[in-house]
Amino acid sequence: MRFFRATLLTAALCWAPGGAQPAHAGKDCCEQPKEEKTVEVKDDCCAKPGDAGEQGAVDVDHATPPVSLTWTDLRGRSAELAAHRGRPVVVNFWATWCKPCITEMPDLIELHDRYAPYGVEFIGAAANAADQRDDVLAFVEKLGINFPIMLGADTGQMKDVGLLPLLPGTVLLDEHGHVVARFPGVIKPKRLRQELDSLLGLRAGRPDPTVEIAQMRGDHDHAEGHQHRPAIDSRVPS
Repeated sequence: MRFFRATLLTAALCWAPGGAQPAHAGKDCCEQPKEEKTVEVKDDCCAKPGDAGEQGAVDVDHATPPVSLTWTDLRGRSAELAAHRGRPVVVNFWATWCKPCITEMPDLIELHDRYAPYGVEFIGAAANAADQRDDVLAFVEKLGINFPIMLGADTGQMKDVGLLPLLPGTVLLDEHGHVVARFPGVIKPKRLRQELDSLLGLRAGRPDPTVEIAQMRGDHDHAEGHQHRPAIDSRVPS
């Protein structure tokens, strides 16, 4: 096997744990490098973004059961994707040791802030194990992640939503729990915005989201300033 030394590029992808992969893949391969540090990268472990597939909409078979995934939240409780049924959900598979995952996180935070008023929920499904909670919490606080983060994601779950076992990877699910778009590799924010707009039926040149969502749902109480269903608690546990 050929080894080479190189600075870990943000465009690289990392093998996710929990499935068929090189024996050395994982944290040692894609560990986030410290400043001015080069890391040893194995050439069969990290891939170019194009190797992960195209980003965008997929054909939906509504006759199939909705996606069912289970994780552990940052408070140590069992958490199910099914609990978010009734709203569009963006699920991002990532890990603290995956440099490209960390690189794309500010874009996901911005997209969350932009689409949360439309009822879209974001979930960060970390490939870190439950006993790595403190490491994950440190990243959540450092990056200012303001949507729910789950622990224990693996390649089996990525396969369930049609992704390759490469981190990062993101999917968009409709309110029924079906995958309507996939974004293997580092997300292209414009593509995710397009798919969200299409799913929500939004027009180009959107008005204030709190006004439009009231018009879309015919929720007169909300239009008068009353809040609708409360958002999921995404506060970082102490």
